[in-house]
Amino acid sequence: MPNLLLSLMGAGAMLMSSALAQDESTEWSLDDLAWLEGCWEGPAFDGFAKECWVTGPDGHMTGLLQLEEEGKIVFTEIFHLADFEEGPSLRVKHFNADMTGWEEKDGFHAFKLQRTEPGVGVFSGLTLRLEEDGRQTIELVLTNKEGERWTETIVYERVSGPAE
Repeated sequence: MPNLLLSLMGAGAMLMSSALAQDESTEWSLDDLAWLEGCWEGPAFDGFAKECWVTGPDGHMTGLLQLEEEGKIVFTEIFHLADFEEGPSLRVKHFNADMTGWEEKDGFHAFKLQRTEPGVGVFSGLTLRLEEDGRQTIELVLTNKEGERWTETIVYERVSGPAE
């Protein structure tokens, strides 16, 4: 397994989910993020990722990400975008290939929504952007157990779902 993923999976590794304070007056619209619906894929970390988003009848969006390396699943994420008690957030839960969780039973990483605009969602530690060519760019702020931070940029191609 690559060193990057080992650092992500280590006990001290954390996604930067609360690095920025959320303005209580955050204005957002799920319509600004509706472009996410469908499936995306592309190189990520030292492997290949597949990600799918579905819009629910209650205005929430849910999805799944699967990271593969050398023909094997490395980890899976389940995510849920909604307006929770603490405000609009993207909650993410991670699982190893054998479905053992990274987080505690009821735990998750919460990326608090900072703002949206058509084709863009800015969260604490995460930005999702629809590019003019139809690809999705993800900027994810990570930190390792030594406290070193970096931004991982991932670019996906749409493989199914609504075309913009």
